[in-house]
Amino acid sequence: MPSKSKSQAKFFAAAAHNPEFAKKAGISQSAAKEWNAADEKEGNLKKSSKLPNKVKEASMRSLVDIVQDAELADTEDRTCDIMDSCEDDKDKLNEMPQRFDSFQGQNRDEFVDKTAEMTGKHNMVKFAEHKDYDVYMNKNGTGFIAYDKAGKQLAIVSGHLSNDAVLGVQNVFEIAATASKTGTKGIIYNIFMDMVSHGIKVLSDSLHTDDAIKFWTRLIGSHQVYIVGGGEVLAKASPDKVHKYWSDDESSPSAELQLMLVK
Repeated sequence: MPSKSKSQAKFFAAAAHNPEFAKKAGISQSAAKEWNAADEKEGNLKKSSKLPNKVKEASMRSLVDIVQDAELADTEDRTCDIMDSCEDDKDKLNEMPQRFDSFQGQNRDEFVDKTAEMTGKHNMVKFAEHKDYDVYMNKNGTGFIAYDKAGKQLAIVSGHLSNDAVLGVQNVFEIAATASKTGTKGIIYNIFMDMVSHGIKVLSDSLHTDDAIKFWTRLIGSHQVYIVGGGEVLAKASPDKVHKYWSDDESSPSAELQLMLVK
């Protein structure tokens, strides 16, 4: 069960070697060690360790070039302050087109159940209410869990809140993993919307799976989403150009680009 991205590999490596980090992240250190061992066997950590040098060769100028070459940054978008409303009349997504599951290849139901069990509802506070379920936030800001009205866990979004993940942008939640249980619809999307309504910006992982691309493409088409590279906002995103700047080649500089949902 190796990680599907370098950020996941780094996340589990940190949890495997730091019990305090694992506790705050809401996962067991033994589970993190299993993932870490699988990543080492697959060579994911070795690959990740090589990435910074390649990325250094591609300076911030290169990242900007990638975006501009994809015709994503026109004058209007660049001058639109991401903290402003930038009035756009766009249809809202009623539900997520596909479950955005960072842990593809494993049992999503088991992952949601184990995460909720390890986190403990007593360590969470109610964050938002919906007709059929409520969303709770971990007290230490490391994630969200949706529970139905009977108290059964339905979906999780894990990560961490940061004020320095993106230059000049406060209150950013950087995603580490998401998963929703079989038979659910739109819960991850609604958790994202709950975060945004509370003034939290949602920063994508560097995953480039088909489901992730499809989901974020739909988000770009209906919401304000910005491209982030090297910890800086580069431009406003355009749905018809996603494939040009969100590369599935981890050795490519464009693989370092992330997407940030603002509203």
